[in-house]
Amino acid sequence: MEARRAGEPAGTPAGERAGERAADPEARAATAVATAPDVEPTTAAGAGAPTPGAEPPDLLGDGELTSLRDRWAGLQAMFVDDPGRATREADTMVGELLDHLRSRHEELHGGGREAGGHADTEALRVEFLRYRSFLRVLLG
Repeated sequence: MEARRAGEPAGTPAGERAGERAADPEARAATAVATAPDVEPTTAAGAGAPTPGAEPPDLLGDGELTSLRDRWAGLQAMFVDDPGRATREADTMVGELLDHLRSRHEELHGGGREAGGHADTEALRVEFLRYRSFLRVLLG
């Protein structure tokens, strides 16, 4: 294992050090997106226009979120009188929510992939930004 050079961030893999970066422009672009600070990107045209895929996804509509919160509050109250039923219904609720999130994930996936599963770097960048936005919403 090579030693880290002075001024180099911890975890910098060999071959990605200053002066050793990949010559392939697509590889450099992919590395830049994957290691970019967590900031809102803009289009190449600038002007502050958000990059497609960078906007936060609507995982749950306002009505759905309110309904889930009300349902959860009811289950917590139900637990006092019928813990078994409340636990079973909580399990069902979480399963339904996971199914909904899985469906949203499938909607985010794809779009830029060709028949062989390949995509150009720009399409992959937009897809990656969608995933980043999806995770921001989930992880807070």
